[in-house]
Amino acid sequence: MMNKGSRLAIILSVSGLFALSMVSFVGAQTAALTVSCSGTVSSTSVTWAAAPAGGISPYTYLWSGTGVAGATSSSMTANYPSGGTITASVSVSDSATSTATATTSCSAVVPTPTATTTPPVLHFRQPELVINPGGRFLARGMIIQSVASGSFVGKVWGTTWTVNVSPSTNLLLRNGNGVTTDIGQLQVGDEVGVSGRVDADHPGIVNANVVRNYSIINLRKALKQELKELRNGEDNDESENSGRGNSGNSQGIKNQIQNILEQIKKLQEQIKNSR
Repeated sequence: MMNKGSRLAIILSVSGLFALSMVSFVGAQTAALTVSCSGTVSSTSVTWAAAPAGGISPYTYLWSGTGVAGATSSSMTANYPSGGTITASVSVSDSATSTATATTSCSAVVPTPTATTTPPVLHFRQPELVINPGGRFLARGMIIQSVASGSFVGKVWGTTWTVNVSPSTNLLLRNGNGVTTDIGQLQVGDEVGVSGRVDADHPGIVNANVVRNYSIINLRKALKQELKELRNGEDNDESENSGRGNSGNSQGIKNQIQNILEQIKKLQEQIKNSR
């Protein structure tokens, strides 16, 4: 038979178990889902990264903003060549219930590129392009686009050519003096005349015999001694034109080339008008 004291002890014991149970339940609660994001700038690109906390992983991601809209990874890199302040937003969902969602935004400042202007090209010689049936190549008014070791890329009459400069190539200044194969005298934007032969096996390649740089009359290097004159102006002009007088039907070839050049002009005008 249970007395009064025993009943009290049982009640207290049950109450103690209930209290312990409540403490255990509270401790098992999950922290609320939160998220932060950041943008790390490198040149004109930004690496965006989301950092969730709380909730139950794994998480799902959904980005919005220029360059990242629709992305579903925790981080990605996007390019912003125009620069300025860029903003991105990310939403993160808890995978356990798909109801816990956190959203945040972050921004990054990408440097704005410095505007550059291209100076107008002032030709020393009227642009000219002649290729005869024997492969003889003559160009005047060619503008250099890039310079490499042993060659350069030039543009004339809307066509681009890679010009090979060999040890036998004569590189001349505008006044007819110069140095043999010193390609260091050529720079981007220079206007040159090229005499040589096209490479039959490689379209757009010219093996140059003579390259005259109309843009300079003195060597760019600070040389103490004067170089001997390789050719006078008349000799060089004769060398550049030698390929045109050897063919019996040179006038017919000139007419064909002129027709091609006129077609190029028409195409260039059509392109300009369509813009």
